[in-house]
Amino acid sequence: MCRKGDVGAYTINNVFIERTTTNVSDGNKGKVLSDFTKSLMSQSKIGKRRKDLEGCNNPMAKSARKINTSEGIFLSAADAARKLGLSKTTAYRRCSNPNFADWFYLNTNKA
Repeated sequence: MCRKGDVGAYTINNVFIERTTTNVSDGNKGKVLSDFTKSLMSQSKIGKRRKDLEGCNNPMAKSARKINTSEGIFLSAADAARKLGLSKTTAYRRCSNPNFADWFYLNTNKA
């Protein structure tokens, strides 16, 4: 239940139904954060992965090519590198290196 303009009492003429996310977003519009608050928010995110951008939720995943490695199939070279403890560059280069025959991009052509 939301209040119009987020002010006043919760009366029948001053409320409406809306999603919580929209209500919170509307309540924070125009809010100015201090530099101290911004630094606290920034520090709280250091070292944490964004779960909302992993796998198929990643906007770049649509352009990523699946890769076959000696350890199995991965969504992308970057995904393989992360899970196998390699640098992304190493994973990309192994796909085109004849010394790593079991590393290659899978055909993703949709016919």
